[in-house]
Amino acid sequence: MRIRRLTLKPYGECSDVTIEFGRGLTVVLGANEAGKSTALDALTDLLWGIPANTRRDSRVKRKDLRIVAQVETAEGTTLLTRKMEELYAADQFTPVIPPWDRALSLDRSWWRTRFGISHEQLRDGGREVFQGRGDLAELVFAAREGASARVLREDIAGQVDAL
Repeated sequence: MRIRRLTLKPYGECSDVTIEFGRGLTVVLGANEAGKSTALDALTDLLWGIPANTRRDSRVKRKDLRIVAQVETAEGTTLLTRKMEELYAADQFTPVIPPWDRALSLDRSWWRTRFGISHEQLRDGGREVFQGRGDLAELVFAAREGASARVLREDIAGQVDAL
């Protein structure tokens, strides 16, 4: 299953804004306040429902928020509409089971920890990289030096112990 298009109508400060997703990886870049977080929140709300305490209802009441998605599955392409907790077919009246989680075993926190990153997580990750810790730092070091930082540290520690 692939989400091909996401339309926010209305959603927070957006009204009839459409985001097209490419065939491969889609990267969203933009200046501050360009709508990157709004787009991620809309995608999250499409998948898991618009929560009661959403911050996207500043201009529009929660009951009027809408997210429409063009979804491509093995059976074909269809339009789905999210209104609050319910997901509807293209007619916006027929409830449907989400095609991305038919067992209903996944949840919002599962999604956000895999595809969203908070400012705090980004800062923590940056600190690990600059201190030479963590998986990303290890990969960068190995790519640059041709050897694992852990192996080199263990080798140096062994030499220090031998002295």
